[in-house]
Amino acid sequence: MEEAVRKGDKVAIAGNYQYLAVTQGHFAQRWWHKLRLATAVRLAASSPFQHVLDVGSGSGTLLLFLPDTYKNYTGIDANEAAVSFCKKQFGAAKNQFIQARFEAIQSLPSEAYSHVFLLEAIEHIA
Repeated sequence: MEEAVRKGDKVAIAGNYQYLAVTQGHFAQRWWHKLRLATAVRLAASSPFQHVLDVGSGSGTLLLFLPDTYKNYTGIDANEAAVSFCKKQFGAAKNQFIQARFEAIQSLPSEAYSHVFLLEAIEHIA
C-alpha cells in the first residue's frame, strides 16, 4: 500500500503566530514559549553557537534567544507565510530562511551545523 504524503496543515497558521505568542500573547502563553526556547538554548550552550539549523522554524522565535555571537542561522519551514515573515523580521545577512517540507532536511549537509533544533515542528510531522 502506498503511503499518503501530507501536503500541509489543515488549518492555516499565520506567519507571525509564534512571534506574537512570545511577544504579545497571554501571560501564560508568553511564559511557556519563552521558558521553552530559553531552556533549549541554555541546554545547547555547552558548545559555541556557530551554524544553527532550526527545523520547523515557524516565525523564527528561536532567534530571539540565541546569543548574538552565532555565526549563521538557517530556518526551514513549510509555511510560506512564516518564511516570508522571518525574512522581513530577521533579514540579517547571517540568517537564511528556506520554505520546504520536513523531508527537505535530508538534502542539507549534516556536518554543516553545530546545533539543530526541532522546537516548532513535532506536531506537524505525519
